[in-house]
Amino acid sequence: MVNKNGSKSGDHITVIIENHVENHPMCIHGPTLLFKKTFDNGPEPIEFYACSAFRNPKECPILTDEHVALNRAHLHAQSKSILGLAEIAKESPKKRAYCHTCSCLFTTSEKKTHQHHDFLNGISDELLSQPTRFLRPLSRDTKEAQYFFADSTLQCIVNIFKQLDISKVICIGAPRLYEYLKVNYESIQIKSIVLDIDSRLKIFFDKNEYFEYNMLNDYYFDGPEKRAAFEEFMKEANDSKTCLFTDPPFACRTEPLSHTLKTIAHNYKKVNSIYHVLPIFWVFPYFMENYIQNVMPEMSMVDYMVNYTNHKSYHDGSTGRKDGSPIRIFTNIPLNLVQLPASEGYSYCKRCAKFTFKENTHCRKCDVCPSKNGGKYVHCELCAVCVKSYYKHCNKCDRCTQVANHDCDVYQRNIKCWICLTKGHNEVNCSHWAKFGAKMSKIKAKSLKISRKICLLCNKTGHNERNCTKRSLLLKETKFLGEVCNIFTNKSGK
Repeated sequence: MVNKNGSKSGDHITVIIENHVENHPMCIHGPTLLFKKTFDNGPEPIEFYACSAFRNPKECPILTDEHVALNRAHLHAQSKSILGLAEIAKESPKKRAYCHTCSCLFTTSEKKTHQHHDFLNGISDELLSQPTRFLRPLSRDTKEAQYFFADSTLQCIVNIFKQLDISKVICIGAPRLYEYLKVNYESIQIKSIVLDIDSRLKIFFDKNEYFEYNMLNDYYFDGPEKRAAFEEFMKEANDSKTCLFTDPPFACRTEPLSHTLKTIAHNYKKVNSIYHVLPIFWVFPYFMENYIQNVMPEMSMVDYMVNYTNHKSYHDGSTGRKDGSPIRIFTNIPLNLVQLPASEGYSYCKRCAKFTFKENTHCRKCDVCPSKNGGKYVHCELCAVCVKSYYKHCNKCDRCTQVANHDCDVYQRNIKCWICLTKGHNEVNCSHWAKFGAKMSKIKAKSLKISRKICLLCNKTGHNERNCTKRSLLLKETKFLGEVCNIFTNKSGK
């Protein structure tokens, strides 16, 4: 079986993070990244270079330095022949046009040149200052995945900035937020710059505020002088306070992006000679929480549902998902400082010290607001944890699962044991824990007789083995950067 990234099931691909990738082979998206591929039952691991932006290596080949230089020269020559923003702004809106085929602005007098192209006529001043309102999004899921924030989300984000007294924002892959801050600067008073790989934006944004940039390899396409200009923007003056906001493609690897964010945060401290933490906001799906916290444990998930205008289901309305958008904001800011709008149904939970959505009712047994997906959760006594409201407990699998298409044999092959953290069995059938002998037999027998689940580690009810307070001691378990290692298999799990 072949996965989307081109690897077979059983193969494992990891990114080897390096500080200096300038010496790596190049593609049109800048320096490639170094990957390592390992096999469960096969040859020795292999290392290879691949494009940082495209998941499928067939879609973006590695080029020679000569080809990269020729490609950049061709783009530069094209940009010289393209009508600039200042020139097109002098024309009346009726005479302004944008060609989606050529990615350029032109006047109606040049219409014959674009006769059979896909173009837009009549561009107002408002649209000129907010090109993401009419540009075709780059939305190919295996490559770029460009979605633009809805106005309600923009307003919520800006309100968060105001609460935190943010006065400067670094927008990485978030051009619509940059537009919003720029257009509304007089009332908001927040300066911003945008770093984005979408070269179409170059003709619309000021060269001192737009940087053509690849966030996955920390690469500036227009040379090191752009990096210097970026660091100049990061310098704090008077009472200014800077934050970083990124909205990356949801299919991107978290390891290289987190490395970029950490590099920027380190440089922020360096250029300002301070020890203050750079506030970071990272937009990503809620189901990627473990991936983010594995690479940046300081990041916590805000319960706000991020809405987009051009995604088929990541928004409010009749065509949106039943439980709302699955996209969230992750931040290193304490969650009690991130106030969410009551007008959209959010309220403050004193027990969790954070704002959450109305369906996320606090569970006194788990002592958390348990919902992740936006829907209602209920507490299962047998699992000793909160689960989605439409889940039902399967006694054979000893887990709560969705009823539709549930196959016990298939499920049990993929179930993860809460004791040893390996797949293929539940806690009652854990051969590793069974080695503890008589104690295990006694607890197992008692567990099978009572109606409520008993923790096989401590012989008590009210929690499961995953949440047992004694597991670290009993299993000689260690945790580092979100990963767990125990005595049984020396394998990691979450």
